[in-house]
Amino acid sequence: MFLEEPAYRNGGLNTNRLKQGFVGVKMTKHYIFCSYCGLVFSPDNSGFDSRHLLVFDHQGNLVRHLLLDREIGRIAVSEDESTVYAVAFSPDISIVRYFVGDLLK
Repeated sequence: MFLEEPAYRNGGLNTNRLKQGFVGVKMTKHYIFCSYCGLVFSPDNSGFDSRHLLVFDHQGNLVRHLLLDREIGRIAVSEDESTVYAVAFSPDISIVRYFVGDLLK
């Protein structure tokens, strides 16, 4: 299963259309949380950050696609699956917290 079909050219991946993928992935009792970049890879785009938080169930079904207010990298999820913690890079490097408990019920 893939979010976006890989693009091939001349028997290999088409690096002009290749998108950067998952920055951070955490599995919990009921869900798989992923920060997803989805930007086309280029030497000018050296960042590997994401404004997208994807939540899947264990069967691979997309439960939620959340667009965040800032770019994040690595993630952690609380034991009760209600809060996502992430490293943010803009405007300053910081740890941010997103309450997602109500969105997953």
